[in-house]
Amino acid sequence: MEVLASLYASPILENNRLIDKIVRVQNDQLLSNKLYKKDLLHRLKLAKYDVVIALYPERQISGCFIKPAFPTESVPPGRFHSVLFNYRLFHSRKSNRKHESQYNLDFLRFFRSGPTATTPAVYPTDKELRNARRILRK
Repeated sequence: MEVLASLYASPILENNRLIDKIVRVQNDQLLSNKLYKKDLLHRLKLAKYDVVIALYPERQISGCFIKPAFPTESVPPGRFHSVLFNYRLFHSRKSNRKHESQYNLDFLRFFRSGPTATTPAVYPTDKELRNARRILRK
């Protein structure tokens, strides 16, 4: 599985053995740099993904997944750019009734049956664990 994530969010995905590749995106560059966006679109098309699931579909990233370049796309509706996607799960984060991870897990369960993680996890390296223990000892 490959995950497209912002530079800000991508570190939490590192070292997860279920993720083969993290495609890091600079969201600000999608808005201001046409060459950057064109290069990203080219890389996404070359990857020939079967399915795209956008958990937090900002307008600038949603525009990268326009039909027919991607056969199956999914997004929570409620924003004008949600019309770009084939499937929509109706839920809103506006009420803040759940943790962000719970909204994302609901979304994943909607599109895939079977076991789904219920508790978010991070996968620190041995070096990161040693540094954390050193800091906590102090």
